[in-house]
Amino acid sequence: MTRNVFLFPGQGSQSVGMGKALADKYPQAAEIFRQADEILGWNLTKFMWEGPEEELRRTDRTQPALFVTSVVSHELLKAKGIVPQFAAGHSVGEYAALHAAGVFDFETGLRLVDARSRAMHEASVAHPGGMAAILGLEEPAVEVICQMVEAEHKGLVEVANLNSPGQVVISGESKALDLAIRLARMRGAIKVIPLAVAGAWHCYLMRSAEEKLTPVVHASKMSDPQLTIFANVTSEPVVTADKVRELLIKQVCAPVRWAESIRRIEAMGADRYIEVGHGSVLSGLMKRIAKKAHVVRAGLPEEIDAIEP
Repeated sequence: MTRNVFLFPGQGSQSVGMGKALADKYPQAAEIFRQADEILGWNLTKFMWEGPEEELRRTDRTQPALFVTSVVSHELLKAKGIVPQFAAGHSVGEYAALHAAGVFDFETGLRLVDARSRAMHEASVAHPGGMAAILGLEEPAVEVICQMVEAEHKGLVEVANLNSPGQVVISGESKALDLAIRLARMRGAIKVIPLAVAGAWHCYLMRSAEEKLTPVVHASKMSDPQLTIFANVTSEPVVTADKVRELLIKQVCAPVRWAESIRRIEAMGADRYIEVGHGSVLSGLMKRIAKKAHVVRAGLPEEIDAIEP
């Protein structure tokens, strides 16, 4: 039997039109999108399918859009008999992974993502900042750069995502980020790319979002995962609902340890990695983390139709 890994994308994977082809072809998909609009009480699918892009890029639109699209793709794969043995999700993608693992139902997951996205949007307005990808330096070198910025009293900047070998994303206040970018270039970074994001995710600037999300997480009904799922915060399997709650709260401010998670999955003998949802960001990262891995995408009808059980 093929040992499948389901990978669920996070922010940066969205684009106008996402999920529409699935809704047009599959009645099951159209019904899930309809339910999403009903649960939220506003027309998510209008922003997803019609834009404008600036509106979809808002965190409180993007995160629910990604979650719902990933759930749709997962349900279509499940209907074909394609199920995962392992799963991981990048940032908000972790919620879709937890849904796939049976931790919570669709409505609970969507309400959690909605609460998370609104809290993060509010935090980004109250504490503006940004993010940048540093290519060619590893985590210890980037940590030193962040410490140098702090020592200069230029503000807060922290490691936010460990995406692949030689790709570290930093997050923080604008002035601190600018200095960190300059220092990274001076200290040998191959390239530094400021990211087009709406806030400084996965750093202490999101502390107020973490506080707002905490009671929502604790009030949500959850079960123990029914498959091996790797957490962003630890890059290790999480096996209890209580641990899921703890890590979902920590995840708001903690770095996403994506490359480590993939290496652990690889070591457990996975055969096929499927990016479940919109876009190809995670497939691109796989080429840098596990170059020999068999990776396919499941975000468009033709991609899903082409995948064999």
